[in-house]
Order: sequence, then structure tokens, then C-alpha cells
Amino acid sequence: MELERKITIRANGLIELAPPADNPRLRETIDHGSTLALIGALISEADRNGAPKIIGIEGETGVGKSILAELLTETGRGDVVLVSRDPNSTVGEKIGLPPMPNHSATYIFDEPAFVTDSSLGSYVDMLVKGGGIAIFMSRDLDELPYDILALMIKLKMTRTSINKY
Repeated sequence: MELERKITIRANGLIELAPPADNPRLRETIDHGSTLALIGALISEADRNGAPKIIGIEGETGVGKSILAELLTETGRGDVVLVSRDPNSTVGEKIGLPPMPNHSATYIFDEPAFVTDSSLGSYVDMLVKGGGIAIFMSRDLDELPYDILALMIKLKMTRTSINKY
């Protein structure tokens, strides 16, 4: 029997349960149904083609990336891990992540600029080898290491749409 867990890794290394499904932030007026369908189709396509399942979603502050990250955490199948900056951490400080608990899980990185390049590279390497999924939400995907960008399917998110670019 496979257990399904929703957990969050905070920048200070603390692993917490993900937000509950009745989180009021998820009840925003933005309809993410088409976004979830697009992400699901891209992951399925990558899986069929044997390609790494790495998706980058770029958008300005306030377009709903963090809400989408929480929604993906709630609606994902299997183990879903949300990696986000601890609001009490020092802005601009880059941190290393704790060892990866599951190489075949879905990892959602909400604004990954706070994570060291070596930690991001290590996580992506393990996910590619283990068949996992990495989804990066960022204001600027170009802040990520080139070796991750080279493997990534890139999406541009606005308040009203999301498109492949």
C-alpha cells in the first residue's frame, strides 16, 4: 500500500505538512483548471517521450504563482513536496536543502532563488534519475542554473493566462 503525503520543506530545513485543503488562499477567483490541465498534459507528454519532467512557470509578482503552487500541492497525486522560503529567513540568503526524502515525488519550488545552485542541481539530478517531477515557480527563470534551464519546459503566467514559450 502506497502512502500519499503532502509535505513542505521550508528554507530552514524544517519539513511541515502542506496547507490544508480548506486554505482560503486557494479560493481566489483565478480559475486554474486550464493551467492544471496544461501542466498535466506536459508531464504526460514528457513521460511518454522519456524526457525529464521539469517545468518552469515564470510570472510577475502577484499573478498567482504561490497560490498555484499550493493548489498543485493539494491536488497532486502521490508524494508532493512544496519547497518555499521561510518568511522569517533573511532575504537574499541562499540556503542548502536537506536530503531529498523521495526521488520519485513531485517537487514544487516556489521562488527557488533562495536555494543554492548545488542543492537545486542535486535535487533535479535525483528527480531525473528517480522519475520524479520538478516544477519551478519564479519571477525570473533565468536565475536558475543553466543545466536545469536546458531540461525545462517553460511557461509564462499572467493573471489571466498561461502559455508555453
